[in-house]
Amino acid sequence: MCSAQNIHNLVYHTDFKSFIVISVMVEPVVLVHGGAGDIPDSRVVPKLAGVRRAARRGYKVLCNGGSVIDAVQAAVQDMEDDEHFNAGMCYIFMITS
Repeated sequence: MCSAQNIHNLVYHTDFKSFIVISVMVEPVVLVHGGAGDIPDSRVVPKLAGVRRAARRGYKVLCNGGSVIDAVQAAVQDMEDDEHFNAGMCYIFMITS
């Protein structure tokens, strides 16, 4: 786990003339979606392993100070490199061609 980051939220009073600062500890979260549709039983385990690996890769980027964009790019690239996904392959177009 990486250390939580302080996020400061400004909360205005009802008169909008003053505010207080609330500091909240936030732990990064990465959520990866591995596709939809009918997944054969033989592909479930490798697909689950792939989304876990991709999410961990994105999370690691965040924990090392990378931006959200860098984390998303790392996770997507991991899935594009995994043969169990059709990420970045235009797969539906290849089927219908």
